[in-house]
Amino acid sequence: MKSPQPLATFRKSTSPRLPGALRTTGGFTLVELLIVVVILGILAAVVLPTFGDVRSDAKISAAQTEFGVFQTALRSYYALNEAWPGDENEGVWPAELDGLISQQMFERPPVLGDQWDWNPDWGPADLQPNISVQAVSPDVVLWQLLDDRTDDGDLNTGLLRKFGSHLCYGISP
Repeated sequence: MKSPQPLATFRKSTSPRLPGALRTTGGFTLVELLIVVVILGILAAVVLPTFGDVRSDAKISAAQTEFGVFQTALRSYYALNEAWPGDENEGVWPAELDGLISQQMFERPPVLGDQWDWNPDWGPADLQPNISVQAVSPDVVLWQLLDDRTDDGDLNTGLLRKFGSHLCYGISP
């Protein structure tokens, strides 16, 4: 049975600058280590932007789901009552939606903003009623990505629109 070999062996230096110093034989040089670090840096630069795209994609998918849940609940309410629920203040859950959507979901901050707002008679005149996301500091880039995927790609037209600090999504019966 062979005995394990050491990772590096040492011998006395014959260098006139360091007499008697130990020198390794069989290790990595500084240049080799720098090359490895540079390669890892290049790989990180290529891979990390992909992770940023994955996060944006996840937020857009979550926002599509959130708007879809509200759209379904509001359309169901309209089908049952032939009218829309009453207007409430921003972030206040319309109690008439009890049984169609949970109060907890409405009061939880949306992915793309700070709070939800149900607007039966507010917002762009041709986009009433609508459910909107109100944001103090809107991420318009994400709003635009959502519009690109779900509507016409223009936040000034279509069913998904920027209106002041709100992102409004039109609901039709």
